[in-house]
Amino acid sequence: MANNDALLTTSVTSAEQSAGRNGVVVPVAAGQTVTADSQQLEVFVIHAAREDVANFARQGNDLVVEFVNGQTLTVRGFFAGAGANQLVFMDGGHSYRVDFAQALSSVGDGIDESRLSWFTAVETQGSMGWLWALLGLLAVGGAVALANDDDSSSNNNSPPPAPAPSP
Repeated sequence: MANNDALLTTSVTSAEQSAGRNGVVVPVAAGQTVTADSQQLEVFVIHAAREDVANFARQGNDLVVEFVNGQTLTVRGFFAGAGANQLVFMDGGHSYRVDFAQALSSVGDGIDESRLSWFTAVETQGSMGWLWALLGLLAVGGAVALANDDDSSSNNNSPPPAPAPSP
């Protein structure tokens, strides 16, 4: 989990995340420096438009997002390990996931912006709609798991009760 006490993190399973792996959604903002957890996939979500970004840079394993207003967001360890962490921009009812895979470079600032891929991650009615949708999916999955658990625990090899006699 990111080392920032002010961040609220929620464990989710999402189509936004590659290969259906579990991950942690970490809200971030311009002006912050956070540290990625090397033990789990994290999806860093920022409420900003794609057009607000002036530059993406890679410094070692860190991602530095420079905004047109002069602020920066630094995610330490973003590119560590398999580089499975993700960055999602939320702008109104739309969200966009940035794919850095083809843009990483050994020259310049480490990221060639012309080779970035942007994917529509989730279309929502409101800026927090995506979170409610994900939590709803998580709740449905939990209910299904509980129902399956109840079914398996009721297998006690007892015969079903006899039907009530008809009058």
